[in-house]
Amino acid sequence: MDWSTAVKELDGKLPNDVASLVHMTSSDTGTGQFDEASMQKARRILNNMMLDAWADLDDVMFECKEFQERNRGTYEQVVADLARLGSQLSNLGELRIDASQGITDMDRERKDAEENLEKVTSEFTEIRFENAREMTIRKNDLAVFDFILQAAACKDSSFIQTEKPNMQICQSKNGPMLNFNNPNL
Repeated sequence: MDWSTAVKELDGKLPNDVASLVHMTSSDTGTGQFDEASMQKARRILNNMMLDAWADLDDVMFECKEFQERNRGTYEQVVADLARLGSQLSNLGELRIDASQGITDMDRERKDAEENLEKVTSEFTEIRFENAREMTIRKNDLAVFDFILQAAACKDSSFIQTEKPNMQICQSKNGPMLNFNNPNL
């Protein structure tokens, strides 16, 4: 395929800038061959442009590498911190589980102690009630015995009171009963 056929085939399929260049080179409006000095000058300019572009690219690459190196240190520090924090979280999770278990154990022991306290308090109250009832009976018996001893007490050092005792034996529905001639009784 020759040059003009290829240009016709690609017409409309190329970007505008490329199509413009293709049309410029394919048109016969030029004078033909370029001057060798102009070609050398164009090559020098193009070569200098390429060298400047490579220098700029190298500068950008160095900046990128420096940034990557700075960033790499930060990145490694972040990775190390994440690993350390993950380890701490794991340890703290274990401590939390242990603390939760301790709380559960202490709560169970507290409930057991409260139940035991309630049981012991109930037993104490029952025993105290029985003791109070027994104490009341004994105090009443003591009061009666004190009264009998005082009523039957001899005024002198004799063993039995022989003068008019202040008591009488009376018969009642419930059987014999002592009656003391004391209006306070």
